[in-house]
Amino acid sequence: MAISFFYIVFVILIIAFVCVRKRMHLFEILFLWMVLMCLEQNFVTIVNLNLKMVTIPEKHDIYWVMAAGRLLFNPLLMIWYVELCFTKHRTFLFRGIFALLLIFLLVARELASEHFHLLYFTGWKPWWSAVSYACTISIAVLLYKWFHRLIGKEGAC
Repeated sequence: MAISFFYIVFVILIIAFVCVRKRMHLFEILFLWMVLMCLEQNFVTIVNLNLKMVTIPEKHDIYWVMAAGRLLFNPLLMIWYVELCFTKHRTFLFRGIFALLLIFLLVARELASEHFHLLYFTGWKPWWSAVSYACTISIAVLLYKWFHRLIGKEGAC
């Protein structure tokens, strides 16, 4: 039941992401997606394998739900955040509220995964997830600005 719920949410978000008009350049989206997937995968590998603070049950279907969430859901929401807040001129308050909402959604997904026994927090505190997501969002915003400036300089020549 929980696995199908997560898959349905992932499919709906992917379809919405593909259908919604974007202001970001395709290369910016691909660059951010690649960087966010690498950050997520490396962080989760350190926490899961090395520190053993979060464990995932050994069933293959549960592993793929968690991998889809980590490699599709989280970067997708972070890219949407960057697009909503940084492609148009937005106020600092708007960006802050959206960042808090995004962090809340990402941590809520982890807590729902634990509630439905898709992963187990053995030594992990939920607020650590909020801090790690805030750092990841900050890195994504900085890299977006750098890459956007790099593409802008190339396009001007």
